[in-house]
Amino acid sequence: MIELISDIAFVIGGVLAVFSGVGLLRLKSTLARFHAAGKASPVALVFICFGAALRMDALQGGLIAVIAVSLLLTFPVAVHLLFRSVGRLESPSKQ
Repeated sequence: MIELISDIAFVIGGVLAVFSGVGLLRLKSTLARFHAAGKASPVALVFICFGAALRMDALQGGLIAVIAVSLLLTFPVAVHLLFRSVGRLESPSKQ
């Protein structure tokens, strides 16, 4: 039963990652591309880490949880900084 739940989590995470990649390829503006990557990728990461943690013992599952939480805390900040840098490059200078 745990293997089935793990497989379902892997499939959901993989589908979300593919949707994120399609959004990066299909959307026109740079900001829309960052938005597609910034929303779907962390959710895909959670599902894939959840599926991986179910297949491991408690110690390894805990390490996967630490990795997932640290990436979830840092990924929005990284995407926000990318938004700011692109916004500054695309807008005229305000000096």
